[in-house]
Amino acid sequence: MVIDGQDSKVFGIESAGRFRKDVNTQAPGTVGKVRFADSSRNSMVQLADQVAATHP
Repeated sequence: MVIDGQDSKVFGIESAGRFRKDVNTQAPGTVGKVRFADSSRNSMVQLADQVAATHP
């Protein structure tokens, strides 16, 4: 899973490891590898941001 580094601050995600642990505590095996990426440098993260923004 790739999370936009800008959004991680907005949503209060402290670290990739902490996010993975929190999700897998509630739903074991849901998330494996997690990393942060800058949407201005990663076109797939930028596209995901744009698609998510169009969803009401």
